[in-house]
Amino acid sequence: NDYSIRLWDYRSGECLQVVPDAHDHFLTSCRFAVGRGLLASASLDGMVSLWRLPTPPHESERPGVPVLHTLLHGHGMGVHWIDCHREFPLAVSGSEDQTIRLWLTRSNDGTYAYDAGLHASDVTCVQFCAPPYSCRPDPYRINPLWYASVAKDGTFALWSLPYDEPRNTILEQRGFATVADAETGEAEPVLPTFSIPIGEDPNEPTVGWFVQQHATKRSIFVVAHDQGVLLLQVPRPSPEHACEPSEAEPWFRDLARENIV
Repeated sequence: NDYSIRLWDYRSGECLQVVPDAHDHFLTSCRFAVGRGLLASASLDGMVSLWRLPTPPHESERPGVPVLHTLLHGHGMGVHWIDCHREFPLAVSGSEDQTIRLWLTRSNDGTYAYDAGLHASDVTCVQFCAPPYSCRPDPYRINPLWYASVAKDGTFALWSLPYDEPRNTILEQRGFATVADAETGEAEPVLPTFSIPIGEDPNEPTVGWFVQQHATKRSIFVVAHDQGVLLLQVPRPSPEHACEPSEAEPWFRDLARENIV
């Protein structure tokens, strides 16, 4: 709540560096971009910031102070969550403005923001995830990019966008992704591959606060909410659907649910 970012040595508990006044409001989330020397931060000031992490000459030396690399504008209200993809130069964020935004950084021509999802209330958490089930590799390396979200509207949602890995871009086809207009910020909403209420009573939404995919059993997601923890298991799709999302015939229909005290 002091608006700062702090780097810690988790083994010794020592604070290594401090970035004072990193944002203009409370920070809500930080995430390292593995292998790219970046740190992403989100704040209730409505901003997502990317910070360059100076690499010390020797591993034993103290790391340098993070330097602001890029400010990502686009959310209209406070940002609750930021996540960085483990393989690709992508980040995803969820906000009080009810939207999910996908940030794609290209070294040659800047950063692109995509409207990547819409809930009926504040998005409290959004995380990249692996495909729930194995898919046959595409020869052109155009494969679904998956992410999961929860919100104060009481829903868990699973999203998929076609990602062109060689060109490092989101394909705008089949209604999956739409680039927001630079002047109005308006775009057609992206529909989730699947969504389900977290609670039993749709008239009293159970607020979801955190979502995480199982490390090895990729069809299982854990959701932390107001009343405890919920396990969700995504059933295997039928052979005719392969791993391709289908709005007309959703193959997540028979979702297994288990409440944990």
